[in-house]
Amino acid sequence: MKLRTQQHTGRVRRAMGPLAVVAAAAVVLTGCGAGGGTGAAEGTSTLTVVVEGGGKAELQPIADLYKKEKGTDVTLVELPYDGLYDRIQSELQAGTPSFDVAALDAIWLPAFAPGLSSLDDLFTDDVENDLFGGLVDESQVDGKHIGMPVWTNSEILFYRTDLFEDPTNKADFQAKYGYPLAAPTTWEQYRDVAEFFTRDTDGDGTVDLYGTGRCRRPVSRRWCSTRRAAR
Repeated sequence: MKLRTQQHTGRVRRAMGPLAVVAAAAVVLTGCGAGGGTGAAEGTSTLTVVVEGGGKAELQPIADLYKKEKGTDVTLVELPYDGLYDRIQSELQAGTPSFDVAALDAIWLPAFAPGLSSLDDLFTDDVENDLFGGLVDESQVDGKHIGMPVWTNSEILFYRTDLFEDPTNKADFQAKYGYPLAAPTTWEQYRDVAEFFTRDTDGDGTVDLYGTGRCRRPVSRRWCSTRRAAR
């Protein structure tokens, strides 16, 4: 995104159901370099790119390729994720960003939009055809592209086939909800399945089987998210 010029400113099966897709966007800015030196003005051969902590390893190969193809030196500066939003927001409002490009969460784009210019000219037919439609939509604010998607993540649904294929469960679910028990493909079905499998299986008055669960663990900077019909 380009900154506007301002004067001062059991068995488990995986099911690909509805995926929650989130994109990180590249934000093109002007101003001073995050390391304290001057950043790249238009026509110069250096760029300073701010990334959240841990992101340098992922983007360094891209920076190296960009230098090879364009002759532009790219310096990646890692900053802690905590506080990154406030820092960028305050610098945009002041009109003094300390970097040229930032890799950000797409959910921040609407908040930063007033200080950014359109990237519509970069979204050619070839670019849009190479991206998921949801990413193209998420890159826009008020009908203008202000961020270029660079990566996505998604959640994957896992479910226990022993529970879903059990004849009693299938019959009871059909009777209660009026449609066959199967891996959910809508949020309504997900809710029904979660409700159906949440139960007290041993009669002691305490729920010991939950129809949905979410576990998160870091794996190479990624978060592994699962949802399951299991205890």
